[in-house]
Amino acid sequence: NLRALYPYSVRSTPTTDSEVDDEQILNAPLNSYAQVVSVEGSIYVKYVSLPEQVQSTPLFTASTALTEAKQKEHPRFVEIESDSTSIDLILNQLIKTGERPQLCVELSPRNPLFPRLSATLCLINACFRASGGAVQFYIGDQVAAVSGPNEKLTALLKQYWGPDAQFRPYALRGTREFKRITSIGQDAIVAHILNQCANAANKKDYRDIFITAPTGAGKSLLFQLPAFQLSGQSQITLVISPLIALMKDQVQAIVRDRGFRKVAYLNSELGTVDAKSDRNK
Repeated sequence: NLRALYPYSVRSTPTTDSEVDDEQILNAPLNSYAQVVSVEGSIYVKYVSLPEQVQSTPLFTASTALTEAKQKEHPRFVEIESDSTSIDLILNQLIKTGERPQLCVELSPRNPLFPRLSATLCLINACFRASGGAVQFYIGDQVAAVSGPNEKLTALLKQYWGPDAQFRPYALRGTREFKRITSIGQDAIVAHILNQCANAANKKDYRDIFITAPTGAGKSLLFQLPAFQLSGQSQITLVISPLIALMKDQVQAIVRDRGFRKVAYLNSELGTVDAKSDRNK
């Protein structure tokens, strides 16, 4: 009960990182209850369901709390949100090689799988500790759910959006408890973006940011304000847009309404001379 992927030996050559035809590999009745996948050239089987007449008994029941790692530097570091099979693959490797079991997992409380993952990792940790190893967890850099005032960003906002401008709050719904709503300000998101840009520029670990919001929620501010700040550090912000009309409107509004002139757009309507002129701005 510590892993979901089990190694499976087959005669045929597997296809890398893809699903395999279960009917061609597994004999009945296994193919009715299992999914077969290929990862990095190896075949694994995952039981998605079991027949009613089959009973399963957990072999590992001892649980040991995880210890927190203060940094990401670890020989076996796993980001759960980006690779859900990493833990199983590492467990299979450790079982095969007999190495001292060590693991550090990046966890996010906002991950909908967090409760189940935490419980499983505590079981794995108890097993590892019995063999002289351990499982640690690392909480990555996250946007604060409730942001406090940021004087520098507020001053930058008023400089370009006017003296009465204020950051808007966004309603953030929970992933598991969808009815639970917390608040996060635009300034917290902008600060997070700038922090990640600074980490990238200094060759430190950084995280991508994915945000969805309805029309009129002020998403443009989330990339324009960091761009204004970064321009003072001789850095360029590249915004990808599928609509030429939107490119033009954004650039014209930034120049007209914000008084910021270090901005240009490039698209298929521009000739070679115009494109070169824009790149030189």
